[in-house]
Amino acid sequence: MSLPLRTSLLVSAMLIPFSSASAQNLESGYHAPQAIGAGGGAYISMIKVEVPDLDSRLAAMGLDPFSDWISLQGGGGGINIGSFWIGGFSCGGTVEMSATSGGILRTARIDLSQGGLSLGYLKAFGMMKLTLGGTVGMGHIDIRLVRRPAAAGTWDDVWEYYATSFAGSVGAASLATSTTIEGKYFLFEPYISLRYWIVPLLAVDLGATWQFATIGAGKLTENGLSFTGSPELDLSGMGVRIGLYIGF
Repeated sequence: MSLPLRTSLLVSAMLIPFSSASAQNLESGYHAPQAIGAGGGAYISMIKVEVPDLDSRLAAMGLDPFSDWISLQGGGGGINIGSFWIGGFSCGGTVEMSATSGGILRTARIDLSQGGLSLGYLKAFGMMKLTLGGTVGMGHIDIRLVRRPAAAGTWDDVWEYYATSFAGSVGAASLATSTTIEGKYFLFEPYISLRYWIVPLLAVDLGATWQFATIGAGKLTENGLSFTGSPELDLSGMGVRIGLYIGF
């Protein structure tokens, strides 16, 4: 189970006891939103990103582009007092692509994780709550690149690839190597969401977002070490999300 999903489930479990405040309403079959509410849930988000500088490097490796709809899973929770909502969230997702050419397997695995504090203004309409707000937080991208022979090797082969100091002993085409490029970014994400209660304490949450997230030029690291020449990576884009909310 991923860390963002574990976090969201923990938040939901901590907030469920607050629902006892509405027990009297539930006994009478009433489960509309309350003036004071609390809860949390799990969500699936889809973010549309365009990162041409990254796509061109992946294309040179014979890999598919990263730019597309990216799936993120996670969740969060919070409380509302009257028309004001305050809460938090975390989510993450992975895109992986690979290709084989000339007996060499090349793989890129890109992990995105982000989270932050959410503030919003909400309005209740019968069984629904409409929220307009924004999220401020931080995010992280992890790009792991792997190059290795496509054919399965032996125990000795694995260690020889990393112990060899010059290509002549095993052949340049046979060398296995990997590296990890990382970067952090500030996240600002305005959103609108509509929460509809389908049964007591359980609602469907639909939302639309637009995230602003940019890693500045020269801000990436490789295996924890700084290097020069890295471009600006703009991870901004529109998004949609759907989830289940437990609370009142």
